[in-house]
Amino acid sequence: MLSLVLSLSLSLPASAPAAWTAPQGDTSGPPAVADDGKSIFGAPLYVNGRRITDSEIKQWIIYGPCRAMLESYRINLIIDEEFKRRADEIAQQRASEVEREKPFKSPDERKTFIAEETARQYAALKQDLIATDDDVQREYDRTVTDFKKKYPILETEAEISRAYRSSDWYKFQLRQTIQFDRVFLPPNPEEWPIVTTEAVLADSGPTLVDDAKQSYEMRRKWQEEHGGDFPPEDQIYSTMMRQIVRDAMFGLIDFKTSFSGLPSALVLTADVNGDRQPELTVTTDDVWNQIAPSVTPQEIEEAKSYYVAYYATLDRLQKDGHLPTKEEREKVLQDKLKSLEGTYLNLDILAQHTQYFPSTETFLEYECLMAGFKDLMKPQLDPGPAGDLNPALRAHYDKAVKIMGLGQVDPEVILVAAFDIPKYKWKPDGWTWAKKKGEELVAKARANDEAWAQQQKEAAEAQAQGKEYKPANPATEPYRFWTDLMNDNSEFWDPPQPQQGKPYSEYSMKKKGRFGLRYRHDLEGVLAENKYKHWVNGFSVTDHLFFEQPENSVAGPFKTQLGYYVTRVNKRTPPSRSLNLSDPRHVDLLRDDFLKYELVKYTADAVKQADIKGR
Repeated sequence: MLSLVLSLSLSLPASAPAAWTAPQGDTSGPPAVADDGKSIFGAPLYVNGRRITDSEIKQWIIYGPCRAMLESYRINLIIDEEFKRRADEIAQQRASEVEREKPFKSPDERKTFIAEETARQYAALKQDLIATDDDVQREYDRTVTDFKKKYPILETEAEISRAYRSSDWYKFQLRQTIQFDRVFLPPNPEEWPIVTTEAVLADSGPTLVDDAKQSYEMRRKWQEEHGGDFPPEDQIYSTMMRQIVRDAMFGLIDFKTSFSGLPSALVLTADVNGDRQPELTVTTDDVWNQIAPSVTPQEIEEAKSYYVAYYATLDRLQKDGHLPTKEEREKVLQDKLKSLEGTYLNLDILAQHTQYFPSTETFLEYECLMAGFKDLMKPQLDPGPAGDLNPALRAHYDKAVKIMGLGQVDPEVILVAAFDIPKYKWKPDGWTWAKKKGEELVAKARANDEAWAQQQKEAAEAQAQGKEYKPANPATEPYRFWTDLMNDNSEFWDPPQPQQGKPYSEYSMKKKGRFGLRYRHDLEGVLAENKYKHWVNGFSVTDHLFFEQPENSVAGPFKTQLGYYVTRVNKRTPPSRSLNLSDPRHVDLLRDDFLKYELVKYTADAVKQADIKGR
């Protein structure tokens, strides 16, 4: 919620990690780390005898929920590189000025002068453009004051944590954004560095540059007429401009992460000048020491769940003879990059904001597993002798057409939360309480359904006999009972709209988990599920509701991200169109959907068969 009004927006890099490179003949994954039998995360985790190290768990959290801290290293790097570029430029100019007055005695003397002058200019630039504590506090106070005016009933600290994990994280990122803007996006476009102008022109031609000049003049005139601070640029526009500049700068640097083969002790390297020697190396513990106080037990458990699913699948593919090779991993990466050409997406946006994976690294590893699985399944998917559809795909057709043919379901879902959503913190012993509460709600609903059915039966029998019927303990009509149950217990939270002079009650939606008719992918979004979670967990509440749960029945509780779901299906509507199996594009969609579901089953079976210790 707070992210709607705060000015900071950290962007993701456009550059892609290179494919993982293993020693010749080794395709089993990154090299193993010696096992000391200890873990700061509870009992050590083993999958088929392989120790999941603390560094791997830290890596997953750093690349995933705490990625903003890792991105700060990338952003600091490009700021620092711009300082160096400017300092060197000034030093070269000064050297030329000195040389006109008195030539240097030797090339070495000129080189020494430039080096010393570069160092002086570098220090001066950093001092001139630094974001001070006062700068940060002033911007912090401004955004928080604006937020409180728009959302007077919300707790500011909770909303800061929702958007940035903590106020300290927010101030840290705010400081970096202020400095980034001072270096790359000063208010007057005439003062932009050459790298900014070139990046914007390359992205959008002169349009955005002209818009920036016009905006600057309008804001300058406003300040002249009204006084006070110089008005800030539009937030959405500023975010877009930062993204353009960052993408351009990141694209010039060779960043490597775990997918590029970094050991678990490292999370990032950056080669700026192309000599294959990193100018920046960030260790896992460098970042972990900064983020550790904010990491939750839930995030640690999610990291472990990923490694169980990943390594169990990897081992099964290896056993089946279809573990992706180095070349196949490289092809996965290049195919993904090629698919993004001509779009507004980059690899990180695709992975994290379109496919909803916790990180680009987990997305690429999943796609590599999928590549090996596709190869394994190929004989089962080849068309018949006459080019007819493979039986496996034909069997999947009815399921796929409900999704792609735009079938819908009308579910209602009670969330019994282990997490205090409005206050943005975990409840004490929340998971145990939420599961017990969910079980109680299901039992109550089913008991009332049975009592109602019995009551209806007895009423019909009495009517047939011409007798009056009056139940001793009247049951409630099932949907009315369910509605009361939702109103009293569901903890879905609808954040208020910005305050505009009306009482809060007119803004609060209070739907409590009543979603109305939904397509499958829409439902997946509102239930906070996605392809990644389905694959790791081996189960999808979305699919249970969409395909399986009988109408007018109550089911659950189902564990989810923030607690447990208790579910009811009101009705379903059939697909409004079919798939054209003579159209190769439709067949490809059918095949991709089939493989997605089959990989979930394959991984779930692999996890069942795996030797897992420490869970």
